[in-house]
Amino acid sequence: MKYNIKTMKQIGLALRAIRKEKGITQKVVSSKVKLLPKTISALESGSPGSTIESLMKYIAALDCDIIIKPRRNDSKNKSGW
Repeated sequence: MKYNIKTMKQIGLALRAIRKEKGITQKVVSSKVKLLPKTISALESGSPGSTIESLMKYIAALDCDIIIKPRRNDSKNKSGW
């Protein structure tokens, strides 16, 4: 499954969906990557205070990758955000 992500909230929703697809609990993920369960919860809720390091550990625990690609030209959003 591919997810088109533009916000922290969308990252969180994708992480939760992938974790649930795999049948893994937050507790199992947190112990696998040595993060607190509240950190996993914060990542899944799209908390802007989460660190990139924690995010990368979580993504690795789910056996996923990040792919960054240029956006298609979008005249509605010239700022890039």
